Amino acid sequence: MCDCTPSNAKGWLGWNVPAGSPVTTAAAGPWIDLSHRLDSQTPRVPFFPAPTLEKIRQIPEHLINATRLTLVVHTGTHIDSPRHLFNDAPGLDEIPLSRLSGTGLVWPVDTGGHALIEPVHLEGAKTHLAPGEMLILNTGLHKSVGTPGYEDHPYLSQASAQWLLDQGVKLLGVDFPTPDAPVSQRAPGFNYPIHRALLANGILIVEHLTHLDSLNGQRVEVMCNALNITQGDGAPVRMLARPLVG
Repeated sequence: MCDCTPSNAKGWLGWNVPAGSPVTTAAAGPWIDLSHRLDSQTPRVPFFPAPTLEKIRQIPEHLINATRLTLVVHTGTHIDSPRHLFNDAPGLDEIPLSRLSGTGLVWPVDTGGHALIEPVHLEGAKTHLAPGEMLILNTGLHKSVGTPGYEDHPYLSQASAQWLLDQGVKLLGVDFPTPDAPVSQRAPGFNYPIHRALLANGILIVEHLTHLDSLNGQRVEVMCNALNITQGDGAPVRMLARPLVG
């Protein structure tokens, strides 16, 4: 994550947000896939290589098709575990499943052309969100994947990170590359302050979401299907959501 060598890779403060309760409200409608397809065009930050898919067995030369996938785990729709920033924090294999599933809210965000997402853009979600739930932000940027505009994305202010902590959000999902500042705006020594604030307190982060428009403003049931990677700092995710009734 960082282009510099940190002086201290410790900083895990624990699961300081609740895990939430099991889903008790009925869900309606089909599951919606919020994930980008995984191929060489999958969205990623510029300093990570594109995924490669290599056919190592192929019909008719062989009796089976088999593909070797090579990728950085922080490519495409993926989750960041606390281990991403802190060596003393849990990896993906240590994250309780209750933190990867549950209820939440898809919230539309219009910054009016400004880069920063401030608490004023989130405050309307407060009455629809309970502690221990997930918040998924839809800025509409998922429609710009593959364009320069996708790299010049909005990002959270420090005040918005604190707002998420104050609400007890257990997982933040975004339809852009990262809740931290775009790569082009990072000064030397940049240390991922938003990732650091959220992950240190157990707020998981899912990046590069898509297909959110039909869920705007709705409470949803969410399944965050992440690969169970030992000591994983991140993993590809097939994230699914469907509306809740009532």
